[in-house]
Amino acid sequence: MVNLGIVDGQSSSSDDEARESLESYRSSPFALRPFLKYAKYQYHTYVWDDDESDDECSTSTGTMQQRFLESLRDSSGVANSSGVANSFGGRLEGTPVDTYEAFLKHDALVRKKLEDDQRRMLSALEERHRELYAKDRETVKLVVTRFQAELAEKERLEEAHRRQEERKMQESVLQEEAQKAREAEEKEARRLAAEKEKALYSLVNLASDEALANHKALVDLLSRYNSELMPFCEDTSAETRGVKRSIKKFITLSVQQISATQEQVKRKSAGILEFLAQQHGLHQMYALVTLASKMVSQCDAQISRLPSFAFPLGEVAVSVGRAFPEFLNLLLAVLQNECPLCVPMTFKPGPKADKDLRYYEGLRFKITDGVVENVEEYVTRLQGFVRLYAAVLQVDRDPQTMEAALGQAWAYTAWLLNALPASRFTASALDAFLSVAGWRLFGRFGRQFVKMMDYVSTHFLRELEDIGDSDANAVATRLRSFVGSKLYRNEPKGRSMPLRDISSQSRA
Repeated sequence: MVNLGIVDGQSSSSDDEARESLESYRSSPFALRPFLKYAKYQYHTYVWDDDESDDECSTSTGTMQQRFLESLRDSSGVANSSGVANSFGGRLEGTPVDTYEAFLKHDALVRKKLEDDQRRMLSALEERHRELYAKDRETVKLVVTRFQAELAEKERLEEAHRRQEERKMQESVLQEEAQKAREAEEKEARRLAAEKEKALYSLVNLASDEALANHKALVDLLSRYNSELMPFCEDTSAETRGVKRSIKKFITLSVQQISATQEQVKRKSAGILEFLAQQHGLHQMYALVTLASKMVSQCDAQISRLPSFAFPLGEVAVSVGRAFPEFLNLLLAVLQNECPLCVPMTFKPGPKADKDLRYYEGLRFKITDGVVENVEEYVTRLQGFVRLYAAVLQVDRDPQTMEAALGQAWAYTAWLLNALPASRFTASALDAFLSVAGWRLFGRFGRQFVKMMDYVSTHFLRELEDIGDSDANAVATRLRSFVGSKLYRNEPKGRSMPLRDISSQSRA
């Protein structure tokens, strides 16, 4: 309890001392200051002291006021019991109440000031918060705006790139279509040019009328075989495929096993004849065509490398022809189909000369993807075909058929010299034919054949020299040696075959 300088009833000694004490209290300007100071200190400490603990700060203002009221009551009781008068001549009965009212007023002002300060502080905090919030919103807005701008720019670039790719693709498609259109136009232009050229120029064959007539008959024979065998060849049944396979296999092996001995020629001829006799109808026709084709294929495979192989092959062909007369004509038809100079027939070069593919196609050059076969290879194959033809015609047989065969050989030589111009190709065909059949022609026609050889040396070879073809010098030299040295008087090498293979006898 606050000490106001008033002693309670238990401690007072006399009225005089009490009065002096009260007067002293009243006369002092600071009589109430210790209390007010204490009250203000207590309020100040309770309300604003930041150093107090949270438990002390949680004390309510009402509790403090209650304590202060009790203090005032205690003071009032002490004063009233002593009977001391106040400074205005009255007693001190109303003084604590006035003081309490003054304190309440002061406390209300302080509270109001505190509330105003708190309100201002809250307003300032709210304003600061609004400012920071607005600033944050502006920052976020700027970030979002920047992100949206970057995203829009990225989408714009992607769209531009996509449109550029589409334009490139469209341009590529247009260029491809334009290229195809140009190619089509060029192709059509080439076709029209070819047709125009074809209208202006046609491949002209050079041959005698008799040779062409004989050739036509052989072409008709080959066409008849082709038309009759077409259903059989196109039949894909297992049985037909098996028959064709067995025929091809036997014929191929038999032809490949022919060798330049009398014994082997007889053995293979007999085997082939026996096999052909077992065939009937279309099977036999197919076997004959296959045999002719396989023999002709040996011109490129064997005769071109070994010219004497034409003699045993011709012997087997004539042996088959005796039993099947139509076979020799079929063989000659296949020869002429593969080599026009077996007719004999050649063609007049067109305006493009050696660049005219039709000219080479007519002569049966091999053409692969527009590339023409080498001339040396063609000449070698050509001589192989002609040698087989000559070997078939010179084979010994009965007098009647022998006369017909030699007459055909004479006609071939005459047709070539009279109707065909001198060239490397015609000279190569003449050289190959005479080297195989010249000996038999000389034996049959004698002086007439010698006169023919004189014509070769005086006219044909001179015409060959006049064309100025340096590549024809080799064949021209061989022909000049054949005629000048009269090599046609000697039997050609390889015509007389041994009875059997000498090497096999030595091994035995």
